[in-house]
Amino acid sequence: MKLPYARDRIVEPYFYACGIFHEEENSHIRIVFTKVFVLLGLMDDTYDVHATLEECQMLNEAIQRYIYICIYSLHKVNFG
Repeated sequence: MKLPYARDRIVEPYFYACGIFHEEENSHIRIVFTKVFVLLGLMDDTYDVHATLEECQMLNEAIQRYIYICIYSLHKVNFG
């Protein structure tokens, strides 16, 4: 899929991850870290270029609900 407005910067997040997780056994973490930050950059570029203020607020609310659900689920798993 071509997204001409999006930044094409995959190497930078990988190098950041290498600085944080430099041990050889952390290669999987570096890959996941890179994918997450590339997707965040893509979301940021998409909303900067195409989104209205209402859409940005709706995304923010959805992310906050998701974070709350994740925290609640982790609490439930850890503490029964």
